[in-house]
Amino acid sequence: MALNLRARPLDTLDGRQDVYIYQIVGRASSLEDAQRICDLFKHDLSRIQSPGYARGFCAVNQEDKTNVLIQEEWYNPSSLRFWHESPDYRRLRENLELLIEGVWEPETYVGQS
Repeated sequence: MALNLRARPLDTLDGRQDVYIYQIVGRASSLEDAQRICDLFKHDLSRIQSPGYARGFCAVNQEDKTNVLIQEEWYNPSSLRFWHESPDYRRLRENLELLIEGVWEPETYVGQS
């Protein structure tokens, strides 16, 4: 999974803070692997404890149960970048790569919290 950040500087609008959303959609090698991907994501405490982490989730498509969506929300792009450069993220990515099929393309969005 390649890191592909396209974030803009932190803004506020009406006192609300921007949230940086990092999203990856891809295919698992099997139904069981799709669940394992979500389990790995859900139980990764190093991400949850990272400064700037807001929330995240992993979901399996109900029509094609090998399609997986991972979404992370961060309060600033530097925290997201720091996480993606960390040894903990590299270990998580290596574990996930054993379960995925093809290339997973990440996208980054900015939204209001």
